[in-house]
Amino acid sequence: MYKFFLLDADMTLFDFDRAEKYAWFETMKIHSAVLPDDSMYDFYHDVNEGLWKKFEKGETTKDLLVLERHRRVFLRYGIDADPAVFNECYLDKLGDGSFPLPGALDFAETIRTIADERGGGIYIITNGVERIQTRRLAESAFAPLADEIFVSETAGYPKPDMRYFDYVFSKIDGFDPALAVIVGDSLTSDIQGGNNAGVFTIWYNPEKKPNDTSAVPDFEAADYDEIIGFFKEH
Repeated sequence: MYKFFLLDADMTLFDFDRAEKYAWFETMKIHSAVLPDDSMYDFYHDVNEGLWKKFEKGETTKDLLVLERHRRVFLRYGIDADPAVFNECYLDKLGDGSFPLPGALDFAETIRTIADERGGGIYIITNGVERIQTRRLAESAFAPLADEIFVSETAGYPKPDMRYFDYVFSKIDGFDPALAVIVGDSLTSDIQGGNNAGVFTIWYNPEKKPNDTSAVPDFEAADYDEIIGFFKEH
């Protein structure tokens, strides 16, 4: 039975879409003379998502990513602002975004109980900036439920890079990949990462999106109850 539960953070436990939108609008109000609207945010979101996917594939660096995403918005909308200064404010605002997804806290509490019964643990695995992700967790209701959070910035590599998972596994006492499971919403980082690491994966897919990637989830769930049901039998 599984005892090491590796849970993705954003869009698996946290509502990152809400946190990201909040942070971006708040930062725009401070650093831009241009009044932000939803169409501008949608453009930023698409640019940011595309750059993160490139980062996961090793096609860009995080240092370039965090500035380029804002630079492209400024260029498109004629905004006179410093991308580096803007990004620092944005990250601070993002750290305030500890918004759990509906039902996520009950889900995590149930996993905590299962992990304790089996002598295991819960670990948050996430790509992102260390100071932001750790702050978001620390200020959330998930903090007392997780044994540790592993952020890609500290590991030196992002999911799905096998070196990220090597780092994570080395930090968990008594870790056994055969007794571990990864739960995440991202096929390209969580599920592909699990495939690379030889760990059982559960694709959390509430929107029932098609799988148009090479990643192969071992189990697919449309809601938290399906995942809990699986764990009670495994």
